[in-house]
Amino acid sequence: MKVDSAAVDLIRTVCNVMDGVDAEKVIEDYEELDSTNSEAKRLADGGKSGVFVVSARKQTSGRGRYGRAWYAPADNVAMTIAVPLPFSFLGSPTLPLMTGLAVHDVLQTLVGDRAAVCIKWPNDIVVDDAKISGTLIETSATRIYVGIGVNLVAELPDAIYPTTSLGRFCNIERLALIEMIADRWLAQFQKWTLDGFAPLAAMYTSNIWRRGEEVTIALNEARTDRVTGLCLGVNETGLLQLKLSDGTVRSFSTGDVGA
Repeated sequence: MKVDSAAVDLIRTVCNVMDGVDAEKVIEDYEELDSTNSEAKRLADGGKSGVFVVSARKQTSGRGRYGRAWYAPADNVAMTIAVPLPFSFLGSPTLPLMTGLAVHDVLQTLVGDRAAVCIKWPNDIVVDDAKISGTLIETSATRIYVGIGVNLVAELPDAIYPTTSLGRFCNIERLALIEMIADRWLAQFQKWTLDGFAPLAAMYTSNIWRRGEEVTIALNEARTDRVTGLCLGVNETGLLQLKLSDGTVRSFSTGDVGA
């Protein structure tokens, strides 16, 4: 994947900014927001430029894939990383996978060997089969907005799937975790922008949820169109690889994976 010199200069600026500025100057933290993605867009529309992070102690109208609500009570992590996007590959399908890997790396470091931390394709993070983090990525003509939620102190009540929280495994302050995730994401973003997803594919596959086990992928929101197969991981373009009962391998670019 090739980028122009302006893009390379931007990436270097991104990393220098995050390395050289105190968290209080980089992170726009609020007591309460409707949505950190929405606030990041409002700030950008109001003239805020460069790289910035928006976070909120409480988020009241968070959302995830397929427009699903994302529960974010006080002191869980709700954050958005906003970066300029002067690149030609707007909407790259591997950006969510790169993001999932970055969040996984941070949570794996914090959880250690106390539990299994995995990426549920494309970018949910599960700990011992229970969801702990989700991501919603939105773009405009000039920006990427990477919304990330992590259950830090509270779990999703009445969820249709198991959930857990980071507080079960370690003690870390909310803003410290936000800074760790932002730093890791920006470092990964630099590599991904310059080299693409292919160098990350093997690491992603080694940490994918249910690798070597049978999973089912729903191909529509109603979950009526489903395919079951052995999870092999992802290829160099980020497509999920399932080995079907007849021995063939099928690739998927979209879908909702479950057991």
